[in-house]
Amino acid sequence: MKSWFTDTVVNAKYPLFTRANAGEVAPAPLTPLGWTLLWQRGCTPGTVDAYFESGVFDPSESDGLDTIYGCFGGYLMLNLSILRRRAARAPGTSVTAMEQLLLGQHTGVPPYQPDPADDAPERQAEIGARLQRLLAVTELPQLDEDARLVRRIRSARGDLTEFTDHELVSRARDLASVVRQIYPRHVLMSTGAGAGDGMLRRACAAVGRADLAVGFISGIGGVDSVGPVRDLWEMSRRTRHAPIIDRTFESGGPAAVLDLLNRESGSDLDGFRGSWERYIAEYGYRGAAEWDPGADSWQTRPELLLALLNGLRRIDDDRAPDLSAESADHSALRAEFLAAEPDSETTELLDNGLRVSALYLAGRERSKTNLMIVVNEMRSAISELGRRHLADGAAVAMLRDDELDDFIAAPGSFDDEIRERSMRFGELRDLEPPYIVDTAPPPLSNWPVRAVTDTHPRAQRGDVLTGLAGSPGTVAGRARILRDSDDVDLLQSGDVLITPTTDPAWTPAFLIAAAVVVETGSVLSHAVIVSRELGTPSVISLAAATTRIRDGDRILVDGAHGTVTIL
Repeated sequence: MKSWFTDTVVNAKYPLFTRANAGEVAPAPLTPLGWTLLWQRGCTPGTVDAYFESGVFDPSESDGLDTIYGCFGGYLMLNLSILRRRAARAPGTSVTAMEQLLLGQHTGVPPYQPDPADDAPERQAEIGARLQRLLAVTELPQLDEDARLVRRIRSARGDLTEFTDHELVSRARDLASVVRQIYPRHVLMSTGAGAGDGMLRRACAAVGRADLAVGFISGIGGVDSVGPVRDLWEMSRRTRHAPIIDRTFESGGPAAVLDLLNRESGSDLDGFRGSWERYIAEYGYRGAAEWDPGADSWQTRPELLLALLNGLRRIDDDRAPDLSAESADHSALRAEFLAAEPDSETTELLDNGLRVSALYLAGRERSKTNLMIVVNEMRSAISELGRRHLADGAAVAMLRDDELDDFIAAPGSFDDEIRERSMRFGELRDLEPPYIVDTAPPPLSNWPVRAVTDTHPRAQRGDVLTGLAGSPGTVAGRARILRDSDDVDLLQSGDVLITPTTDPAWTPAFLIAAAVVVETGSVLSHAVIVSRELGTPSVISLAAATTRIRDGDRILVDGAHGTVTIL
């Protein structure tokens, strides 16, 4: 297979793409329907709208911006050419600084070659003025309005089994328009959070204590990612008050527990069922592939959530996470900062960085929650359409958005194509996508197969591997290499989790592992946010960590400096 039928057509103006950070948003290939319905109809135009709103680009520069996200072999990528132009124009940063945070120590990235169009003084002035307004606000009421909107959409869903095929398709497309409507807020929240992080880093670096920055941003409080972790932990404790649940997990696993919940009743079971149903109602939009409406969520496939619960229920009570909604006390860090005798301007920069980070990190998480609720409503409509017409209902996601109308007119006419695409899509999951695509990706036949091709040298005792600082803390432990969240039960207390990336399906791992090391991600990634809130040391963007570190190696993780030392 040379290419995939939804591969992005590269615009010569912006030919460079990277898997950086995109690997966390979509670790597996995006389904054809997920890419064409959500990303091309919703996320892409929403991002372009945000770029116009923030002043990064003028509407007259729209040519090529529709490739701000790329998809090659099904794998999501970010357009590095566009991100470089954005960084070159933004005051207070640079292409070098942006790439350090985004790419870390990854090699093989074509060097930045300044383009005359990058130098746009009128854009820089506009960006600066709008950024100052963004950083001056103290509350984000638009996010609350968005939250009310998406919850109205969810509560008004009705019974999808009573919808016609045409109504299901129309609903999914209308929801893609809602994504476009609210997506600019997510981009702007990310901009604000990144700016706050940058302010903290500059203030700490100015007094020679760059290592303090990740501590200041840890335990910021009020982030939506904490709620599902806290409530899932509490539900795992309730299994101990429902012995029938524990016994069924042991004898039959998650599928047997789901069957039990669907058909049995009883006082101890009903108490657990109440907690379970409330959790699904509140967090059912979450899942391992949240940004793909063609993939399952906890609502559409609840056994995925039960598998996480199965892992958590085995953890001792003394591993209970400290997930207080209050912000962490940074007084000790502040004392260390002040001991370096900063001038008043640097101290003010630190204080502003703390305020901006707290506001926009929480805002970014809230904007993502709003989006994920909408995406799950899209998923529900798609799932119902597939259930009606295909033996494997999930296979409806092998269609493109522009094929849906023909599909509902004659579902059987797509049987051969869906069967062929499903087989090929399964093959894509086994491939390792390139980290960089320059103009065109290599043929799929040349992509290495995961866990088979290993071209990276093993690290030796004494080697220091460098990524990016994620969450502060220093921990020594045994490396445990895991590539699939289904294997979380292999972790033992005190192990250091080494994995390509994380998503909500990895929740139990953050409660077991002494530290976490991931190959991808940025300072705003899932691994960073969750590890900071849990107080778990983490290192992110450590290239080829799962192959350079051996399973079982004794390692030292320094989350504040972003290093891993082989002991």
